[in-house]
Order: sequence, then structure tokens, then C-alpha cells
Amino acid sequence: MKKLFVFLTCLAALFAMTAMGVAQHSKTSSTKLKAASKAMTFYACEKCEMASTKPGKCPMCKASLKKVNAKTMYACDHCHTTSAKAGKCMKCGMAMEKVAVTYACDKCHTTSAMAGKCKMCHAEMKKHTMKMSKM
Repeated sequence: MKKLFVFLTCLAALFAMTAMGVAQHSKTSSTKLKAASKAMTFYACEKCEMASTKPGKCPMCKASLKKVNAKTMYACDHCHTTSAKAGKCMKCGMAMEKVAVTYACDKCHTTSAMAGKCKMCHAEMKKHTMKMSKM
């Protein structure tokens, strides 16, 4: 009986420590994800798929930049992997470039930093990944 009590006490302690570790890990992970996926206002060229943090003209085609809601991510040109962190690509080791990711409705031209349906016409939003211009 004493062995069973010791075993159950150890099992309860192990369970409590595991639960605390998981809770702390999920708290820090969700905080990092919220910071990484924070929506911002960008200005994008519809023709070139280029984005900027400043309004003005596209450096490639000189068209006017349109205001869009997007989030900053990092993408690999080589294998098209995206990440919330800068650095090297986990698949191929190439350097990741800063990009703006937005979701746009083709019908009413609404943009959002989140995937889903358009709030205006309820059509499916399409993902667009735009390189950041060096203006």
C-alpha cells in the first residue's frame, strides 16, 4: 500500500510539472506568434507585387501604390518557404527576404492581413506575398 501511495504521489508531481512546463511554453509561443503576425498598413503595387511602408510610386513601374492591410513575414526565393523570423531558410539554407503578406478579394478589392472570407462580399480572399521595396 505504501508503494502505491509513493507511486501515485510521484505520478501526480510529474503530471503537475509537465502541465506547468506546457503552460509556460504555450504562453511564450502565443506571445511570439501575436507579435510576429501583427497587421500593419503597407502600400503595394498591383502590377509588380511590390510593397513599401511609405506611400508614393512603385520603384519598378512608377504606378501609384495602393494602401493594403498586411503582415510582415520572411520568405525564401529559392523554395518559397515563409517564416515569421528573419534568418536562413530551414529547407535550403538560403537567406530569407522580408515580404508583406496580404489577403485580397478579387471582387471588391478589400485587403486583410488574415485569411478567410471577404467582409464585404463574402468571397474567398486570395493570398499575395509581395517583396518589400528598398525605397
